[in-house]
Amino acid sequence: GETVPLKVISFYGGSFQSEEKFRENGRPAALTVIFRLGGEEKERFTVELEDAMKPNYLELNQAVSCDSLDIQINAVYPGSRYEDTAVTEMAFYKSK
Repeated sequence: GETVPLKVISFYGGSFQSEEKFRENGRPAALTVIFRLGGEEKERFTVELEDAMKPNYLELNQAVSCDSLDIQINAVYPGSRYEDTAVTEMAFYKSK
């Protein structure tokens, strides 16, 4: 894959269809993001996510050059109706 200097990752945890769907489905509460380059781990960050229907951000002090990521869900906010864990979107921003 292409090597990219990532600076910010946004997480939209949960279902963003409606406030009701957001609460019914499980949402990530904590994530570990592992940055890899050529298969080797370069950096690792743990992110605590707010339980709100808005994006959460991992903003790095310095960009990390990587060609792949591992994202692990470490903890969840349980849904009131479903046992799944929903993620609506993630976006990745590289440094200029």
